[in-house]
Amino acid sequence: MHDDKNGVLTLFALNRSLTEELPLRLNAAGFSKLAAKQALQLCDPDLKAVNTRQNPERIAPRPLTSVRTDGERLEATLAPASWNVIQLAVSD
Repeated sequence: MHDDKNGVLTLFALNRSLTEELPLRLNAAGFSKLAAKQALQLCDPDLKAVNTRQNPERIAPRPLTSVRTDGERLEATLAPASWNVIQLAVSD
């Protein structure tokens, strides 16, 4: 999703594999200067894990640290069974 007013490109990515990481490679033609603004992932190795009173942050968005940009290219590695949101600052 591109927010032209704020200069942000937001990607939503899902890795449906329960066991394998997913390399994400994207060529965002038309956006020549991408920079990672924020990247979050939601996942847990235990697919039945839940938040509890004792551990209310067990399942929560965490930084996705594998995001790399180069010009209009983006690369990241998505954890198994993960939901991911990547916000990129775009400029000409």
